[in-house]
Amino acid sequence: MAKEIRHLITTEDERTWKFDRPVLFIGEWCRLYDKRAIWGEMDAEVLQHHWIDEDKLYSDYLYLDGLYEQLLILLAEKLNEVHCVNKKIRYWRILIGPWLATFIQILLDRWSSVENAVSRFDALTSTVIEIEDDSMVPTDMLHFMKITEGSEWNHYIYSCILEQYPHILCSKKLLSLSNNKIASKKLSIKRKAFNFVSKFTNRLVKDNDAFLISTYLPIFDEVKLSLRLGQFPHMWTSANPVRAEANSNQREWILSMQGSSKFEEFALAMLPKQIPTIFLEGYKQLREQVDQLPWPKRPKVIFTSNALWYDTVTMAYAADKVINGTPLVYGQHGGVYGIAKFSWAEKHEVTISDLYLTWGWSSLSCQKIRAIGMFKRQKIRVCSSNTKKTLLLVSLTGPKQTYRLWSDAMLMLMSQTFINNCLTFASNLVEVTQSSLLVRLHERDNGWGQADQWRNQFPDIGLDLGLSTMKDLLPQARLVVCTYNSTGYLETFAANIPTVLFWDPKLSTLQPSAIPFFADLKSVGIFHETPESAARHVNKVWDDVDGWWLSIPVQEVLKRFTVQYCNVPKNMPNSIQNALCERA
Repeated sequence: MAKEIRHLITTEDERTWKFDRPVLFIGEWCRLYDKRAIWGEMDAEVLQHHWIDEDKLYSDYLYLDGLYEQLLILLAEKLNEVHCVNKKIRYWRILIGPWLATFIQILLDRWSSVENAVSRFDALTSTVIEIEDDSMVPTDMLHFMKITEGSEWNHYIYSCILEQYPHILCSKKLLSLSNNKIASKKLSIKRKAFNFVSKFTNRLVKDNDAFLISTYLPIFDEVKLSLRLGQFPHMWTSANPVRAEANSNQREWILSMQGSSKFEEFALAMLPKQIPTIFLEGYKQLREQVDQLPWPKRPKVIFTSNALWYDTVTMAYAADKVINGTPLVYGQHGGVYGIAKFSWAEKHEVTISDLYLTWGWSSLSCQKIRAIGMFKRQKIRVCSSNTKKTLLLVSLTGPKQTYRLWSDAMLMLMSQTFINNCLTFASNLVEVTQSSLLVRLHERDNGWGQADQWRNQFPDIGLDLGLSTMKDLLPQARLVVCTYNSTGYLETFAANIPTVLFWDPKLSTLQPSAIPFFADLKSVGIFHETPESAARHVNKVWDDVDGWWLSIPVQEVLKRFTVQYCNVPKNMPNSIQNALCERA
């Protein structure tokens, strides 16, 4: 019996496709909506994602978390050796931890997809573009997150994986590549004015001032906090990191680990090839750049809610100050935290901090977690909902492929399923509610063609292409529909804006402590597990949303939930000041 041979396609780049034979798309992300006329005519199968199994997703998360800890130690030792320094593991955890964890999570996802394809079919071929290793090396954290979204970098990673499977027959193509470097952005008039003023206010900075950056506090609350701390208010912004070119001669070192699996050997080999240049070739210049910053030299405390993920310069500054005794206070900066079953981002932020401030939840097992209240919130004047006309559905666009592992990862990855659920919700609305629907799309579509799909199925429905802010849209909404576990519904709950939620709980799993709260939301019609159920409820309450939302059962459930996950304290600056002073 003849073996079935299929041509493996790993990205949406059509230069690697074959149209004269059966193909296997490694994932739904290969088939962009605006190219459906092309792939719709192909003899094609689409591989089911390996993390559709929620047990495997969680198992892999735990495995990667353990692998990360081992690799962090190895990489820290190597970087200390290469740079002739003796930095503690906490320093490297703050500086390179987000890259290392994200990178190995990406590697395992792509590796497992290829493994899935190999186990599924008897024989595979593929086409790979010949790409020089150095051309695919990210320069810093922001560039890393940007480059991993592109088809060329992902194709390069898949090509490296396919080299580990010599029985997959790969034909090579030499093609020109686009420039993967991020263009420098022009400074806005507002930023130029801020920089001009900073030249004078920098003189008022004391070496032991608390360093506040990307706190997520409203500007007036941050000013109040600075004054309460006895220092001149200063809205710090970071600098662009120095640029360094990849040098293959500086990347010829090897990491090894006893008892490594085939995947682990691959990951160990890829780390020297892919570590961003700012951590290797540009490390000396980065340290010099940090030393020249006008920031406090010996800050009594560092407080941030979002700077230690993509901001390489702030990461280097914080790492240096923290190992020299400055306490790090980290604030929750969005939804999912304390709610999702697992999240590496949450774990990392708690681990690197001396005190972790949440929007309401706490943990008996971790004393450094402190419930403070919701930093980021919409200040919206709430009036009667029944007088408003808009049914606002807030949509989402997921990345083409996974970039960080948490329990909502499959909801992001199954973007077409997500879009279909939103369309199903709209199709189950009665005429009067459907005619009031405004769909707010994310400004970045990532190739999923959401706007076209909505227009094709519902040509008369209002669409906002992500150009309007939620602050502008929410006051017009009689009812808001949130379609995924996010910051959005926490903000509407905190403002007491009528809200309905729906998502598949199998694709967005919850912490055990959060399950009872969502069960309560479900009992009063706020949370739904299917789009059909959510639509039926909206149809039912549309004529008198206030009558439902302001009822005693709903408000009691809402109050319990908001206290736990999106509490709004009366005096946020005072609460944070007390927390900072405790650690300073």
